[in-house]
Amino acid sequence: MTALGQVLIATSVLACGIIYGTDVFSAIVLRPALALVDDRTLVSIMGRVNDFGDRRLRVPGVTAGRWHPGGRATQARLPHRTG
Repeated sequence: MTALGQVLIATSVLACGIIYGTDVFSAIVLRPALALVDDRTLVSIMGRVNDFGDRRLRVPGVTAGRWHPGGRATQARLPHRTG
């Protein structure tokens, strides 16, 4: 394995962890909390959550989706070692 391929794949896995952690937080904390508010408040809060999410999770989202294939392609070009 090359260092570049390892870095690309490791970064992709970490970025996936960030996205997964955000989804788990939303499912465990936000969903039950937002079930208790009225529709007007729900729409306002979710609009803000999406606004911040779009700005702050852009890099991890792109990294998770784009760097893993690059790392795999880098590794695939190498001759395979046995033993």
